[in-house]
Amino acid sequence: MTVAERIFRILEEKKISQKAFSEAVGANEKTVSAWRSRGTKPSIDLIVPIAKELNVSLEYLLTGEEQKSSLPELTENEQAIVKVFKDLTDTQQGEIIGRAKAMAEQNDKEYLRKESV
Repeated sequence: MTVAERIFRILEEKKISQKAFSEAVGANEKTVSAWRSRGTKPSIDLIVPIAKELNVSLEYLLTGEEQKSSLPELTENEQAIVKVFKDLTDTQQGEIIGRAKAMAEQNDKEYLRKESV
């Protein structure tokens, strides 16, 4: 599957019109249409905006494959925290990180105290 084929498959899946998509990524609608009808490829300067608009990784957009993450799967609680965290402002995120670090340090101190008894 080509990059263009992936784009149009995702547009169909997400029910995004070609017009809305072209406006969102800053491409001429006729240019986007040519990707489908003539099999042309998006220009390199549009790849990042396209991936962002379609909410896919660059790797997936270009190759059709996702990079395997070295991170472990998140638990339901961890996923819930991430979802809430993403909705916070940068300042709020900083406060949460600071509080979490302080809590972790407190846990370490309590653990060391128990170990020394």
